[in-house]
Formats: sequence, C-alpha cells, structure tokens
Amino acid sequence: MPDTTAPLPGFNSRNRAYLRFLDRTSDLDLAVYIDADSGRPLTFTITDPQSGDAFTVIADSSLEMTDPHALLALDRFGDTVSYGLFRDNATAQANAAPLAEAQRLISVHTMPLHHPDTAELPDTLRQALDHELVRHVRQRYPDAHRSALLLLDRTNATGELVGPFTDPTSAALWQHSHPRPHTERIVLPLDRAVRIEGR
Repeated sequence: MPDTTAPLPGFNSRNRAYLRFLDRTSDLDLAVYIDADSGRPLTFTITDPQSGDAFTVIADSSLEMTDPHALLALDRFGDTVSYGLFRDNATAQANAAPLAEAQRLISVHTMPLHHPDTAELPDTLRQALDHELVRHVRQRYPDAHRSALLLLDRTNATGELVGPFTDPTSAALWQHSHPRPHTERIVLPLDRAVRIEGR
C-alpha cells in the first residue's frame, strides 16, 4: 500500500530562535526527539530538575527572516521611532497605516532592516526619507532593550537601518565595513508591534 503519511513541515536547525531556545533551556533537563530520516527535531520534553515536573512541546516548523523590514516614523512628540521586525516589505506596509493611527505616527517609512551580523551594507538598503523626518531626527540614546541604528545622510535625505540590537550600546558600537562620508549614526528604540500579515 502507498505511504499516506503527510510529509513533515520544513525545519531549519540553524534557525536563530531555535538556537536561542536551546541556549535558554541549558539549565533544564531537555530531551529532544529527532526524526531518524531528516534529523529535524520533532518534540522537546523539558523537565524541572528540582521537582521532576515536565511538559512536551512539538516542533512544528521554522520560519527564517529572509527579507526583514521595519517601520521608521516620528511619534506625536517629534521623536524618531522604529517598529519591527516584519518578515517582508508587504507585511511592513500592511502594518504602517494601522500602527500610525494607533500610535499617532507621522512620516512613516517602510525600511529594509540589515542584520548586524554582517558589516557589509548593500546599496539596495538605502531608502529615500521625507524632509519632515530628516529635519526632526536627533540622537537620544533610548532606554530600550531592543534598538536599531539609523545611518542618516541629511544632505541627500536618505537612510539605512541596521538591527535588531539587544541594547543601545551595541547599536552605537556597530561599524559599517565601508563608512560613507557625512553619515550620522542615530540609535533608535526598535519597538515590537502586533503584526498584521501582508498579502
């Protein structure tokens, strides 16, 4: 008889959220059940070493951010803020208007978000910014757990966004492999937003 077993959803064992999960559970008793054919994890059983209590979760699938985007805007106080991560440009655009209305944002821009693991910035990341936003941008070193770094060229009204960083200091210390002249480095809070999925 033919095998009618549904194929397993794809799972990338180098997924950064998965690796962080393994790192964060290192002090617990973690048992991983692996599929013999694909080598992908199927279930995780986590046991509390003090009480012996345990629970099991299923590893259904993984999703990698291959085209991450963020929203860059001015809030009602005139401060520059960013929101993300969004999985692609369409998802960021789908969130722009609802977020602007909820948070009373103006000059909202959809920006590709360059991951700080790589010091090379492709030219496609550079985005045109409206003059209202460029005029108001200033350095303020936010008290935030997640931050982004805006590389701002005021003369040409363009910018590139790098992140996420775990804290403002990491954002301030990040270096572009080929810094461009007349570029200002602006550290911004990178706030989370309830995501509406793009079509």
